[in-house]
Amino acid sequence: MEEKKRLSSSLTLTYKYIAPIFPVAQAGLVNTVARRAAASSIFMNPVNYFFAGVFLLLFFSFRGLKKVEYDKHKLIVSNYLSSSEFDLKEVIEIKRRLFYFYIIHIEIENEIKRIKFMPSISERIRSPFKKLDSIYAFEKAIQTIK
Repeated sequence: MEEKKRLSSSLTLTYKYIAPIFPVAQAGLVNTVARRAAASSIFMNPVNYFFAGVFLLLFFSFRGLKKVEYDKHKLIVSNYLSSSEFDLKEVIEIKRRLFYFYIIHIEIENEIKRIKFMPSISERIRSPFKKLDSIYAFEKAIQTIK
């Protein structure tokens, strides 16, 4: 069995499914405390809108995240419910999106598929503005296979 190298963070599952729930839990806690303190609804409406906005921002940012691994010949992509494998020959490019996300472009049957993932946070902290070592290694693996 070939050694798999992970591109995505080991916390992808947490980012994708658990992080968007935190603003909802915080809103519930704030509303409970505010009701006991008899706060007016004039104060609570903007607070609830804030938490709803944070939830939506996290939900839409993280919903497309995938667990991404690769070996010498295959790219393995998973959403934790199902997984897909692609040949490294099908990878067109990998690009950074915003500050923290990366997108791998794959060409399959004349269509471009985009796979969004987040790299390891510790690697991103060590080099916040440069290309990550894991990305360099992945690009090198792609070049050697083509």
